Amino acid sequence: DLDRLYSLHSYNLEKHLRAVLQEKTTIKYTGSFKRGRLLPRNIYKVRTKERRMYSKRINPDTPFHEVTFLVDESGSMQGDDGQRYINVYIATYIINRACKRLGFKINYISFDDEVRHRKSMADFRDFHGGGNDENAVLTYANSVINIDNNNIIFILTDGGVSDYNSPRPMMAKFKKLGVEVIPIGVGISAGQANEFRRWYPDSVLADNMDAMVTAMATYLKKIIHR
Repeated sequence: DLDRLYSLHSYNLEKHLRAVLQEKTTIKYTGSFKRGRLLPRNIYKVRTKERRMYSKRINPDTPFHEVTFLVDESGSMQGDDGQRYINVYIATYIINRACKRLGFKINYISFDDEVRHRKSMADFRDFHGGGNDENAVLTYANSVINIDNNNIIFILTDGGVSDYNSPRPMMAKFKKLGVEVIPIGVGISAGQANEFRRWYPDSVLADNMDAMVTAMATYLKKIIHR
């Protein structure tokens, strides 16, 4: 029962992000203030006989964030006696729970040498195996996301990238579009690290479930702000 075992992880992340996203209570200031610092992004002056100043709501209560999970289901993800894929599933589940409760739009996409659009986390359990085409899954993700939203894409993979499926063209495109793509290297050995970072310079390497959760939560906290 993942809810029972890991609810605290997702709750803590949700609590932090909700505090960041929630519109603060409107505050009313009265009096003629000659000193102090005015934050123009939050308040504006109103000329009246009483020289009152009111706070202004400029941010929506729920910003339009969209989170997309790209989960590698290639044969190598069955490494470590299947624990590699299990760790990815649990880490994704924890982050997914927090994002769902915050009302974010969420996309679930798995890939090996084919790309599959999943309806829910439960569908990830239909493991296929095979090779992996990371250019194809990033291209597909680009066709799925709403570019008007604040998009965050997590790609969880154990590598196996080559020139024919290079993610570089799509990574460059996402950068121009302002889409945040966070590559999480799963089960990457010390000898493979340099090769993985050649394709994903800004990647994070995580060899267990806790490290994956920490990496994704850290990036969400960094990216999502008011």
